[in-house]
Amino acid sequence: MAEDGGSPPAPGAPPAPPDGPAAGDGDPDATTRVIVAVRRHPQAVRLSEDPEWAELLPHQRTRQSVARGPEGPTAVGSDQQDIDAVTSFCLAHGLRVVEASAHDSRVVVEGAAEDLRRAFGDGGSDKPAPGGPRAGGGGALRSAATLHGVVVGVFGLHDRPVVGPLPIKVAPPRGSRPTVTAADLIERYQFPDETGTGQRVAIIELGGGFRPEDLVTFFAPRPVPTVTVVEVGGASNRPEPVADVAALMEWMAAVARGEVPTTQPPDAGRSTYEVTMDIQLVGAFAPDAEIVVYFADNTEVGLLDAFHEVLDPAGQRPSVVSVSWSWAEAGTPLERRINDVLADAAHAGLTVCVASGDYGSTGPPDPSDPDDHLCPEFPGTSHYALACGGTTLEHQDGRIHDEVVWTTPVGMSSGGGVSAGFARPPWQTGHGVPTRPDGFVGRGIPDVSAVADPTTHIDVFAGGQWGPASGTSAAAPLWAGLIARLNESLGTRVGYLNPLLYRLALAQPSITLDVIKGSNGAYVAGPGWDACSGVGSPDGKKLLAALRGS
Repeated sequence: MAEDGGSPPAPGAPPAPPDGPAAGDGDPDATTRVIVAVRRHPQAVRLSEDPEWAELLPHQRTRQSVARGPEGPTAVGSDQQDIDAVTSFCLAHGLRVVEASAHDSRVVVEGAAEDLRRAFGDGGSDKPAPGGPRAGGGGALRSAATLHGVVVGVFGLHDRPVVGPLPIKVAPPRGSRPTVTAADLIERYQFPDETGTGQRVAIIELGGGFRPEDLVTFFAPRPVPTVTVVEVGGASNRPEPVADVAALMEWMAAVARGEVPTTQPPDAGRSTYEVTMDIQLVGAFAPDAEIVVYFADNTEVGLLDAFHEVLDPAGQRPSVVSVSWSWAEAGTPLERRINDVLADAAHAGLTVCVASGDYGSTGPPDPSDPDDHLCPEFPGTSHYALACGGTTLEHQDGRIHDEVVWTTPVGMSSGGGVSAGFARPPWQTGHGVPTRPDGFVGRGIPDVSAVADPTTHIDVFAGGQWGPASGTSAAAPLWAGLIARLNESLGTRVGYLNPLLYRLALAQPSITLDVIKGSNGAYVAGPGWDACSGVGSPDGKKLLAALRGS
């Protein structure tokens, strides 16, 4: 979710400062659940570095395409000896082992706060990546020298939120707002005729909820798509009060119309707006796909458990995942663990569409970094995320005729830049990704883009009120809907798209609508890939033809 013209900040703002309670604070006998992440097998297949993955079209891929590692058909996971060593260590410290999985590279334990601190320390953060310092998740191992290098993170030792809100900045009004419908965007982006039948799109949410009656109004006269709720841990569908959501929607709609706000934006209702928007946009662009909403607590354990549920082989895995939260990249153990989990998603054939962020080249404002150094947002910087940037639609004679980088005079803009912690993947070679000022050759984002500006986006319905979809977290579900259509059209999953997408973009630039105008701060759009809009917005039918090999 973005903040242009007064729309609310992304639920994926920077992590909250490290002042939340540690595990068991106030009750030394309280039982706490902790996830111990274990290093990956040194010979596990890394799809981001596999040269064949960029050459194989979706219908050419088989399980053998990703199974050249020593650990069997999955080619992921950890060495069983490492899992056994961690398990023995936990048992020796009086902890109860709930789960020990080499495939998932994790050991889940429960124990009293004092036993957890004695085993793992207090869960403080590691040293930030070269681009830091920024706030970040915890998970550092403070003890257990015998497990040095084996344990890559310990999560759940504190209850601090992973993501939190940021102040809203109001951009100057832009005048009258054009009317844009989902049909307009389907035409603009040349979506294939398929509608997502047989596809399952997952949305991971860290708070808020939705009301069925809002979905009925939005989708009318069509039926509401199938929406399934998965409750992770103690989280559930918990929409904020209707009055709070309605006030937020009314305020956003007024600003989008070009009216000068006379009040500050409401603080409440933002999470419910985000959840409702995500569902409605996926449903608008893939109306016959099943939408599965995973509600998780806004904590390290909640977030990791949500991904674990998405990837659970015992369940019905989705084909596409949409993620609308992000934070300023900080090089923490949590980021490295999520990158590993996203690698698992790639092996499982999932496409993970991620918002690139709404704060341009510097990322969200950081009080500890008053100079606003370059800082892209995570998880977009993961090699295994399809990072979605944002554009503004330009109209002429009542029709959409062009796109420019979404930006505002108050710092809201398409998130993009170069990672300080994740190296440039081979598939970005030849695309002109710049080197960071400190010399680090990092992964560039975004990969693609779509409309994000609330003044040129479609309206969604929440709290009984209409208001604009907003931000790169509106671009991510749009791309998720497109991927669902592509999967149906191809009769197979696109899966991990990035390596192939970048190869095709060099060979056939017309598979995307190149965005060549605008800036997100330090970076300027131009022909080909750029750190504002990636390789461009979609031309779905041309992308489909390229994925078919025609």
